[in-house]
Amino acid sequence: MAERKSTRARRNSENREVLIWNYACDLLSRRIYSERELQNKLQKRYPQDTEIVNTIIEKLKYYKYLNDSENAKILIEHLKNKGYGPRYITSYLLRKGFVDINWDVNYDYNMMKKWYEKKRGNEKIRDLKTFRKMYNYLLSKGFLSEEIIEFLKGWTDYERE
Repeated sequence: MAERKSTRARRNSENREVLIWNYACDLLSRRIYSERELQNKLQKRYPQDTEIVNTIIEKLKYYKYLNDSENAKILIEHLKNKGYGPRYITSYLLRKGFVDINWDVNYDYNMMKKWYEKKRGNEKIRDLKTFRKMYNYLLSKGFLSEEIIEFLKGWTDYERE
């Protein structure tokens, strides 16, 4: 009888590992996860199986299903194509758990111009209130303050003090 119980326990842990592996692969098939985010999600769902979760994370990294540097590059390009600025992209990556990655977010003024034209068309800014609204709008899209001011100088008709 003792052998039977140990066999059952081993089979149960193997089934558990397969179950967690399938769940992790299912999650990764839907969207990009960082290593930290996936580990938190798996441990939240299977809190008693921390060792199995850690081995599965290592297997996913070994098979290159989970690669933080490549996934961060993909997300950066995706967010840049959507028109977001470097501050927004950086905070988004930190929120998603991409912490230990050195990323360089380069962009051009065409992104700011795109957002400006979406909001105002080709109309120039004529007063301070409109300038502030546009400044705050571009700031919410993740662009840097100094660069926004430099960009908006070319779109104003009035003199600032």
